[in-house]
Amino acid sequence: MGGGSLGRDLTDLHTRLGAAGIQGVLTSIAFPVMRESYKGHPLTPEEIAALTAFFAQTAGNPTCPTSPPGAASAG
Repeated sequence: MGGGSLGRDLTDLHTRLGAAGIQGVLTSIAFPVMRESYKGHPLTPEEIAALTAFFAQTAGNPTCPTSPPGAASAG
């Protein structure tokens, strides 16, 4: 399953930016689509920390699951 075409592939985000870079981007959003989406609703420090941890975890595991966790496979 691939990503969409709205923005850049974030698979290697943590590798490219590191934790400090991710936190900086999420603290002061400069991307037009994200800026509009989060206008009046900035991410909290807890949300930024959770997203940073998520990107750190996925940096070493770039594969996507084919179904949501806990979903039973048909068959």
